[in-house]
Amino acid sequence: MPNVIAYIVLFSWPLVVVVLFKVLEKPSAISASIIAGYLLLPGLPQIDLPILPVLDKTLIPALSATIMCLLIRPPKPTWASGSYNSPDHLNKPASSRKSKQESAGARLVLILLLFVLFASGFATVLTNGEPLQFGPVSLPGMRVYDGFSIGLEALVSILPFFLGARYLATESGHKVLLVVLAMSGLAYSLLALFEVRMSPQLNVWIYGYFPHDFLQHVRGGGFRPIVFLQHGLWVSIFLSMATLSGVALLRSSSLAATDSFRWMLFLGWMLITIVLVKSLGALVITVLLMPLIMFGTSRLMLRAASVVALIVLTYPMLRGLDWVPVESVSELASQISPRRAESFDVRVASEDILLARAEEKPFFGWGGWGRNESYDPETGVYSSAITDGMWVIFVGMFGWFGYVARFGLLTLPLLTLNRRKKIQDIPLATAGLTLVSAANLIDLIPNATLTPVTWLIAGSLTGYVLRAQVNTSSDIKKSESFITDRAIKSSQPNPINVRKPRT
Repeated sequence: MPNVIAYIVLFSWPLVVVVLFKVLEKPSAISASIIAGYLLLPGLPQIDLPILPVLDKTLIPALSATIMCLLIRPPKPTWASGSYNSPDHLNKPASSRKSKQESAGARLVLILLLFVLFASGFATVLTNGEPLQFGPVSLPGMRVYDGFSIGLEALVSILPFFLGARYLATESGHKVLLVVLAMSGLAYSLLALFEVRMSPQLNVWIYGYFPHDFLQHVRGGGFRPIVFLQHGLWVSIFLSMATLSGVALLRSSSLAATDSFRWMLFLGWMLITIVLVKSLGALVITVLLMPLIMFGTSRLMLRAASVVALIVLTYPMLRGLDWVPVESVSELASQISPRRAESFDVRVASEDILLARAEEKPFFGWGGWGRNESYDPETGVYSSAITDGMWVIFVGMFGWFGYVARFGLLTLPLLTLNRRKKIQDIPLATAGLTLVSAANLIDLIPNATLTPVTWLIAGSLTGYVLRAQVNTSSDIKKSESFITDRAIKSSQPNPINVRKPRT
């Protein structure tokens, strides 16, 4: 059970968010509020009120940041101040109008995905009204009340998505997000390395409870850190994303030799940390994607991110058709470690059972209360040992409609940016951020590491896609030239209105 400190820290977080918004610019404050809240707040304390969403570490930072964004309004820009906030037809060149047309399709898809996200929850409830009985285990049927609960839970989970789409949807916003991710990862690496040496005890010492099975965090003659997250795998993938963010910053910035050296030290430190936290999956993801960010063009990075997005979006279908080479992966894992191969085989067997269960209700799933799990009809014992992959959880609970709605929101910006006609003009920071998002998407196949940080990144990329004018260098130059010419013309007297001087 969590102690009093855990509750005090959790429900004092809105005060921290207020301070962040007072001392930081809005994009930085939003990023820090969501990411720091995810990394530092305890996960177990929560208040579950009727109908209302659960007050926990997911809702409180996002809701606090949303309220602050509504309360703190930006000053109104003026033409004289140099901001290009004049009427749209005055400052948008032809290329930006084409970008607006390109984003219209993505906007329509986004609205459709959001509608399906909320509507599919009620469809799930309406198709699961019957109770289930497995020997001594009885599972209740879904009620209309549960439909509202599913909808509120979905809204809470994607609040960071909306914040990112509204306030971090520019190249500068993406750089801010990359900086916060990289610096948060560097700070968190110190706590992680402490637990590598001393065992994962920080959560117990500060918040009074351990969030998972301790034996799962004894690995390779040492320990796998958990810090304040749900599992050690959550720590490792965040460190991987932070490392890739540092690479993207290094690539997208014009740095002096001393600054570049510091960033190289950062990357070396983070790579060593990822090795020491003993997560092979996060290490492989980092090693595969780092060269693409370091040396690839924007086109190559976006191509790679879109391929990852397409595979993840269609993974349940590929898995059901046996097009995923799980046997080859198992053989490769056995060459690395027999224990890892055994763990992988157990995971695959469990996924097969859960996927077979999901195929009984493929459209809207089985809903909550453990109805998506497979049970022995006589004893009521679980038939599946592990339910880890986010994809199999969503397909089982919400069916294909719920899965596509959620993963469609996560993959939409990666697939859409890849279709841009001027793909080479997309900033390196934005292209690098797509691969940071892709790293998290890859990890969602074996693990359930869908976090507020995932949604914040996806939202910032989606907002960039939906902007009518893409801030490419060529568009900016055309806009500046157009506005300058107009200002010069407006400063000259109009011959029609000029009066002749009196003699």
